[in-house]
This record gives sequence, C-alpha cells and structure tokens, in this order.
Amino acid sequence: MRKLDAAIERKQANVLRLRAELAQEEADLKMLLRTRELIGEGEAPLPPARMSIPDAVESILRVAGEAHVDDLLARLHEMGLTTNKQSLTSALTRYHNRQKRFVRTGKNRYGLRDGEPAGGEDEQKV
Repeated sequence: MRKLDAAIERKQANVLRLRAELAQEEADLKMLLRTRELIGEGEAPLPPARMSIPDAVESILRVAGEAHVDDLLARLHEMGLTTNKQSLTSALTRYHNRQKRFVRTGKNRYGLRDGEPAGGEDEQKV
C-alpha cells in the first residue's frame, strides 16, 4: 500500500508540474499571437522621444497582456529605448511591491495591475 501511495504522490506532483509548464507555454503563445497581430496591422506603438521606460513597458503590456523581462527588453530595444535586465527588473519589482501599475505573474514575468489608470504617478526614468 505504501508503494501505491508513493506512486500516486509522484504522479500528482508530476501533474502539477506539467500544469505549471502548460500555463507558462500558453501565456507565451498568447503574447506571441498578440505581438504578431499588432505587427501585422502596422500599429506597433512607437514611443515619443521622451517616453519613460515604465510608460513604454505599460504600452507593451497593454498589447501583450503579460511578458517575461527578456521579451520586454527586446521590445524596448525595438522601440529605441535602452536599459538592462537588472534595472528593468528592479523598476518593475518596485512598482509591484508598491502595488502600483505592474503585477508579477511569474518568475521574471509581469503584467498590468487591474484597474490602474494609464500612466503612473511616480514617473521614474530607468
């Protein structure tokens, strides 16, 4: 009976792991599909000359829903904005910890906090 219980526990743990992986893959696919739609329509948001990094990230997440920091960095680079992974992660974490603007949806993944108005109150250049 102990062997059977151990086998059941292993299978349950495996199912939970696979569900988490599936959720991650579905989120990645959703972001890619949204990005393809946006690029296909030629409506990719181009930042004004002085758009802050948080504003640019917000515009990306309004389209993508949620994204990994590496994807955000690539999109920021496409928009002509530069920062590094550590600075971006730190800024997003500060907003998350203050419960403003961005929410952590997974490891190094962020989305927009529900009910937040466009543009943050504490604009900071990163």
